[in-house]
Amino acid sequence: MAAMKRNVLIYILIVLIPALFSTYFFAQIIYHKKNHEDLHEVQRVASLHQNQMDQLLNQTVISLETLSLAMGDQLNEKENLTDTLKKIAGKDPRYGGLYYASMDGKIIAGSNGSLEFYNVQKEDYFLSAFLTGETIISDHTELINDHLSVVSIATPIFKKGKMAGMLIGQIRTDYLKNIMKMLTPHQNINVMNSSGEIILELKDGQSKLSNQWFSKPLEHASWYIQVNKDARQTVLANYYVICFFILSIIIFNLVYFIYSIGRKKKILKLEKQQNDAQKLELVGTLAASTAHEIRNPLTGIKGLIQLLAEKHTDPRDDYYFMVIQNEIERINQIVSEFLILGKPSLQKIEIVDMRDILLDLNPIIRSEANLHNIDYHYEMEVSPIEVQCSIDQMKQVILNLTKNALESMKNRGSLTIKIFIQNRTCCLTIEDTGSGIRPSNMNKIFDPFYTSKDHGTGLGLVVCKRIIQSFQGSIDLDSRFGKGTKVSILLPLAINGEKSDEEKFQEANFHINENADC
Repeated sequence: MAAMKRNVLIYILIVLIPALFSTYFFAQIIYHKKNHEDLHEVQRVASLHQNQMDQLLNQTVISLETLSLAMGDQLNEKENLTDTLKKIAGKDPRYGGLYYASMDGKIIAGSNGSLEFYNVQKEDYFLSAFLTGETIISDHTELINDHLSVVSIATPIFKKGKMAGMLIGQIRTDYLKNIMKMLTPHQNINVMNSSGEIILELKDGQSKLSNQWFSKPLEHASWYIQVNKDARQTVLANYYVICFFILSIIIFNLVYFIYSIGRKKKILKLEKQQNDAQKLELVGTLAASTAHEIRNPLTGIKGLIQLLAEKHTDPRDDYYFMVIQNEIERINQIVSEFLILGKPSLQKIEIVDMRDILLDLNPIIRSEANLHNIDYHYEMEVSPIEVQCSIDQMKQVILNLTKNALESMKNRGSLTIKIFIQNRTCCLTIEDTGSGIRPSNMNKIFDPFYTSKDHGTGLGLVVCKRIIQSFQGSIDLDSRFGKGTKVSILLPLAINGEKSDEEKFQEANFHINENADC
């Protein structure tokens, strides 16, 4: 139960919370960007319709004022006025009607009979034009013939400097809508008056109404253009955010999957280390309780075998005694390795020069190399390379590793040992050109009792690693199957007081192989 809760908490921390936070910041960016783009777009659309509407109204006002000047001398000729108004209204599709009204608001002549019995004296646009003497555009719509919506414009007619009547032009709202649709076919637009009442409304079936509008006033009328922000853009932004959230969930699930694999590998590695430790503890317990008991009888057996060998001088008997002696030595070696793997015993740790250890071992190593027909050479620095270790155990490590290297080279080869300082660390490398180790076995080489030899114990490298780690060092192995193996040992340099500048200069410059790599 606790493990399940921990896994759920880890999943929330690795997947859900990062996905939500990243989606939140992405949403902030995308919504800000969309709002900026939408605002720019509605401003553009509003300005476009404002300019078009102002231009249309201005042209209409100019044409009505021009017509009013021409009508000043024909006010008494009703039939001529009627014909003139019909011709002009018939040629211009914007007009729902053109009328001449007297000063008392009565319609005298018109392009049609819609206002024949209607008095416009009480209309706001008529009164405003009468009082100001200027052209006035109505701020509301009217319905004529029960189906046609129009907006009226009143222009005073002057005769001999005095207002003698009123020219009324009715602009069709469907004409205005058609022009607006031609400019922006997919947009929701309202034309409002100063009181907030809708003069005309343009709706697009493909667009969704939002609660955000942008307004822009006209110059030639007390109207303003109102453009609706297309809600489809918000829906599109929501779609992007949802897609990003799904993508985030997928990505962070991959991260969680990778984390889970790494965590399982770490647990398996820890379990392996615990198993290895249990094995070593078992071996140590066995070694501590039986090693001395085994060695004591072995010492007696070894002595008696030597006495028997002195009595029996037959060459065939010598061979048997030699085999027995070798097996006794092998048992002694295994017991010694058991003791090292067991509870650490007190060792004489001292500051020694690694060069001296190698020089002491050189005759043995060279003799074994010659026996195996192997070319052997070594390299070391001129200046001392001092480390804190046990001389006997350090010799055991080097001999064990060189023995493995020599046994891996069946048909000639070369063995190279280097000792040098790199990054204030003693580096010891043992490199051979032997058969190498298969990649599938590389992760097993330091496992207790694992061996690729026919008669090996599988404890040699484990012992070496245990010894090197007891000296605060590390051991690493790099091998290419069929090419050879390189073992690298790193040991901290011993601190022997402050060194002189001359010694530091020598350590930095007298390297036999300055570019050697551990």
